[in-house]
Parts: sequence; structure tokens; C-alpha cells
Amino acid sequence: MPELNEVPLSTITDKPSVIITMSTGQWDRFLQAAYDYGHTLLELDENEHPVRAYRKAPDISDALDAAAYFNNEYLA
Repeated sequence: MPELNEVPLSTITDKPSVIITMSTGQWDRFLQAAYDYGHTLLELDENEHPVRAYRKAPDISDALDAAAYFNNEYLA
């Protein structure tokens, strides 16, 4: 499993998002794609209790692109 950006469990419902559950140590291409797309991964223990949450840190270039778009700085 790659190194993931852990986020506090208390923040996973702060904003609308897709939350995908996973078992401890579980990793596959589906989880990788979801993580890369910015979805939240919620790790559950053997009793299905949340233990950790992961979400890819935003890329600064994505924020700059969004700001440029909303400021009408893109040419049509």
C-alpha cells in the first residue's frame, strides 16, 4: 500500500464527498483510483469501526486552475 495522506476522522463529513470503506491493509486499483480522484477512504477494523481516514492532499496547481477558471482567466 502506498503512503496515504491521513485526515482526522472528525473531518470526513465536513464537506460533501464520496466515502469508500476499506479493511485494514486492503489495497487495489479501485481504491487507488478513488484516492487519486479525491474521494475519502475510510479504514475499518475487524469489527467495522472506523480507525483512520485518508484523502489525497489537494494539488496546488488544481487550486490555481480552479481560481483562474472562476476568475474568467481562461480563453474561450
